Amino acid sequence: MRLRTLVAALALAAAPASAQIAVSIRAGLVDYLEGEVWIGDRRLDPQSRRFEELPLGVPLRTVHGKAEVVLGPGRILRLAPQTEIVLRDDRLEAVEIEATRGAVYLTWTDLAGGGGAVVAVRTGPARWEASHPGRYRWDVPTDGPPRLRVHDGKVKASAGGKTVSVKSKHEALLAEQVSVRDLDERRDSFDHWNARRSRIVARLSRAGHERRRGPGGFGGRGGRGGRGGGIPPAWDPGFPLSYGP
Repeated sequence: MRLRTLVAALALAAAPASAQIAVSIRAGLVDYLEGEVWIGDRRLDPQSRRFEELPLGVPLRTVHGKAEVVLGPGRILRLAPQTEIVLRDDRLEAVEIEATRGAVYLTWTDLAGGGGAVVAVRTGPARWEASHPGRYRWDVPTDGPPRLRVHDGKVKASAGGKTVSVKSKHEALLAEQVSVRDLDERRDSFDHWNARRSRIVARLSRAGHERRRGPGGFGGRGGRGGRGGGIPPAWDPGFPLSYGP
């Protein structure tokens, strides 16, 4: 792993092997995968405990599989099967993803608030960017324009020289013109998988934070932060990482 990314993996004594903490100074850490997933011409091993770094300009591709990529504090991008993305900008404060096919889901929790960070996703001339916590899905079909769904949050979307604001419970088709309408609440297997992964990540994050705040941890008695000290959840940069189905 190159020196431009710092990864600190701490196996917690009281936690299962899947509950680990990683901190990266760049976006693009592949922290979870299922099935067949490739970075460039290299197939990733779902059973490996290695944290994979997604290089700039190299495609991350799912076949009969799914993947999860950490973009920053509280910001996770999930890939559906038959999806391909390319990381174009890996700065934590200004991430840019190119999605060439398939579907991706950005789940941004209020771990560190907006903090001025922006996550942008584009497909050809169509582009949208989020600077607020929320849940956003981007579909790139083979027979139609890209579709943006904003379950929670707010984004700026642009296509055909026009930029509009797409708010919670709305969706947009980004063709030559941007059309916005009420959100179609019907869900598929990718929506359900994303929700399940979000619950798992939230549970592991809470458990890891409680351990660090407990006796001997950052915030417990005898810990570095002293009683009532430690790292508050809103600024905790840790991510719970796991591999395999």
